[in-house]
Amino acid sequence: MKKKVSQTKLSQNSSLNELPLLLKQSGLRLTPVRLGVLQALSKSVNPVDVSHILSTLPEHTDTVTVYRTLKTFTAKKIVHRIHSAEGSWLYALDKKTQKLGHNHPHFVCDKCGVTECITISPIQKISKVAVKLNY
Repeated sequence: MKKKVSQTKLSQNSSLNELPLLLKQSGLRLTPVRLGVLQALSKSVNPVDVSHILSTLPEHTDTVTVYRTLKTFTAKKIVHRIHSAEGSWLYALDKKTQKLGHNHPHFVCDKCGVTECITISPIQKISKVAVKLNY
């Protein structure tokens, strides 16, 4: 039986030792691409696009494998994705890997285009109550 990662918490500066553990708790094998993607995301303060992730990986890394890895991580709630103003997907390590998923708003700067997660909001409080009440 696979363990859920809902109780795993990662700090902003996740140690490299926590990342393989996160994969294991998610029921995923440790591969160089998975570890590289997690490292790239854990070092990013803001959500990033695939091109940024690829720039941190070895040159021979298969782009399709990175997309599949991000899809798997999103399904396992290790990573959440955000639709950017430009129409592309941005990815961020879900530092709390919370059971509620990606229920928080984002701030997008009109001047520079940077997207940031807003982690404290009334939406989160309402979502937590709804989950507790089985809604």
